[in-house]
Amino acid sequence: ISIATKTNDGEERFFCRANEAELLEEFRAYVTDFPVLTTFNGNHYDWPMLLGRSRAVGMDYPWWENHIHIDLLAVYKFVLQKRQDKYSLEHIAKEEHLTARKRFIEIPRLMEYFNSFLDSGDTTLKDYNLDDVRFMHELDHKLSMVPIVFNIAAISHTTVKELLRVHEKSKKEFNVSVAVDGLILYLSARRTPRLVWKTKEYRELTEEEEEARRKKFAGAHVIEPAPGVHKNVALLDVNSLYPTVIQSLNVGPETYIAEGSPEAFDFVTRFDTVPEVRARLIRSPIGRGYFRKTPKSVFVEALEKVLAVRREYKAKMKATNPSDPEWKTAYALDYAHKVLALSFYGVLGSDFSRYYNKDVAENVTLTGQLVLKFLQSTLEGRGMKVVLGDTDSVAFVMPDMSVETAGKIAEELTAEAQQYLQKLSGVLPTLLRLEIDKLCSAMYIQPSEKGDTGTKKRYAAFVTWQGVPTFYLLTKGFQVVRHDSSEAQKEFQTQGLMLNLSDGTKEQKDVFVAEWKRKLYAGELNSKVVMHKGLGKEPDEYKVIPPQLRVGRQLQEEGKLILRRGEKIAYLKFGPRPEDVMPVGTEKLSLTREQYGFIWDNQFGRIAGRLGIDAPKEYVSPRKPRAKKSEPESTLEEYDAMRICEKNGPPCT
Repeated sequence: ISIATKTNDGEERFFCRANEAELLEEFRAYVTDFPVLTTFNGNHYDWPMLLGRSRAVGMDYPWWENHIHIDLLAVYKFVLQKRQDKYSLEHIAKEEHLTARKRFIEIPRLMEYFNSFLDSGDTTLKDYNLDDVRFMHELDHKLSMVPIVFNIAAISHTTVKELLRVHEKSKKEFNVSVAVDGLILYLSARRTPRLVWKTKEYRELTEEEEEARRKKFAGAHVIEPAPGVHKNVALLDVNSLYPTVIQSLNVGPETYIAEGSPEAFDFVTRFDTVPEVRARLIRSPIGRGYFRKTPKSVFVEALEKVLAVRREYKAKMKATNPSDPEWKTAYALDYAHKVLALSFYGVLGSDFSRYYNKDVAENVTLTGQLVLKFLQSTLEGRGMKVVLGDTDSVAFVMPDMSVETAGKIAEELTAEAQQYLQKLSGVLPTLLRLEIDKLCSAMYIQPSEKGDTGTKKRYAAFVTWQGVPTFYLLTKGFQVVRHDSSEAQKEFQTQGLMLNLSDGTKEQKDVFVAEWKRKLYAGELNSKVVMHKGLGKEPDEYKVIPPQLRVGRQLQEEGKLILRRGEKIAYLKFGPRPEDVMPVGTEKLSLTREQYGFIWDNQFGRIAGRLGIDAPKEYVSPRKPRAKKSEPESTLEEYDAMRICEKNGPPCT
């Protein structure tokens, strides 16, 4: 019924006609000269809707394919790696501190607003529609989203369409392996002699082959976290660990000499005794084959190009005011190179890649494991407690919190790690460096369910700034309790974490729990305990009905929304049975004490347990006949039959 646009330089247009064919033709005529069209969630709605409706009115022109379509939501999530609880326009605008806002309208009155615009020029529909493109325009300009995508395409000698093409099977919306492939092929073609890679054959796999494909190459090492609160914690990070390993060992499928080959067997006895052999080879640190020192691996050449340009733009960022447009351009190019650099090792371990070699990939990841394990043992040998470590970083308790001490430890560990790898490989990895990532006055690591270890990849900390403790709360793994978590859960969790980090007493924690419980039962949290969850699949693809679909089908029957994949639905779960859910809108909630008890246990009690805060259960399940078993979730067929019975009345079963 309407389409809104905003150009890169700010010109706004609104298209709305009584005749849909005329509307689409007017829009087509306007955007024909624009090579790039951006949407927000357009991969799953706007773009297929636009193409589908055009076909429906007989306007199936080939010009659609001439445009480059960029879904800014896909760029936000998968290129920039931005993680949010929700990905709605309203939520992202708030989190990114945008001036643009999405105004509220009553969706059931959409056709009423449409007719009012046509009849009297009422602007409700126009303003609502234009809010979307104003938001997209501001978000793109703030984060340089379109320039980043074009920069990645330019660097890798590929196209934006290929980078952002939605994969038919995996549904991936950003194909960084395409960028790596483009750059490697470009450089390979310019070698003398030319380096030729065999195109990957795609065919139906046997069951055995499919099972082997699922067995991924070895990944990163994770140190068992130490649960509880720790004081004076330093996080050290190995700068670009995997790219550093690739460069230091001259890693590449074409430079690798496999373990067990006649050539490798000859080197086993001669590597340590014959200088000429050592001058030509690099021994695998994990004891799996060798890498030739020359010629330079095409992967190393590609990485050097990417990292050299990245350093150039990092220098420009440091020399430029962040408010200047030049800084934003430099940031876009820096980030484009960062994304590429971190993706090289992945294509070596992907069996969909023409460069796939499990041994080569594991030489990268397992060498990374060796480095992390070496750092752990060295720190512990110095009497320092290591509290966590993951992939390329390690956190440990320092005797005193100072930037100077942490810097000195980083320098010493760098030298020792380099010497350790030299002893294993025969080359000194001068590129390997440890840097201070963060200094924390206090760090809380959540206990695992077993309680004897910490939960991996989940901690919170008070960060120091220029050597001075702050109350800035850094969280990892705690940012999202779950994607469908309520606003109240997040606030409760944040306050609970800060209480833990501040050495809160049991009495203080009891007061904290009691106050939250009081507010819940008093109805003060009604608007904050609402859950928001989207449909990850099309409605008819669900075998079992989740709460949001149950509520969504009810709203659809009432004419309040159209169910489709990605639709975010607000609901409240107030009891243990599948049907104990209700849609939530602007109406005032009226809940029983028993329902509040269920909400307390499921929304707050679980979080309190994770934080080690005592929060006794409130909900008492009604007694059931002993012979009855708990009913399973309804299937779609059972749900449809039940709704038909409710509408038509008995007799029905």
